[in-house]
Amino acid sequence: MQDAENESIFLFGARQTGKTTFLKQRFPEVRYYDLLKADVLDTAAATAIEITYNYLSLNIFR
Repeated sequence: MQDAENESIFLFGARQTGKTTFLKQRFPEVRYYDLLKADVLDTAAATAIEITYNYLSLNIFR
């Protein structure tokens, strides 16, 4: 996570172990998404599907 300025990471682990606290303290200025919130997960999933569809459409129908 040393050069995380233009990168994204996925941090996972057991519940209640301080993951969110660690991230907020280590990277206070960055945006993070709580995928346990149904609306956030739905938006992320829909966006991923749209990005995948657009990528495949551009690369298949050239």
